Amino acid sequence: MNGSIFSVSKSAVACPMGKDIAVLDMDSNVYYSLNPVGAAIWEQLQSPSSLDEVCTAITRRFDVAADVCRADASALLSTLSRAGLVKVDNAHPQPNK
Repeated sequence: MNGSIFSVSKSAVACPMGKDIAVLDMDSNVYYSLNPVGAAIWEQLQSPSSLDEVCTAITRRFDVAADVCRADASALLSTLSRAGLVKVDNAHPQPNK
């Protein structure tokens, strides 16, 4: 996932539910629910973002260690990508920091 750029798929529609977000995949008509941290990641992906950018935003907003954030965000992004809710662009890898 290093160097990948993530963004919300055009087939995904989101609706806030308190601090959570419900996401509908218009292609499969399946709803997904994201907790407040997942919702913050979803918000970050409204603009194409790298894993580093996602984790920077999350660690600023929530009390979470960078390594824990990276592992959890990576797992969520993989899940959302497999579900078709997030697009992954590997065409423009960023250098490792």
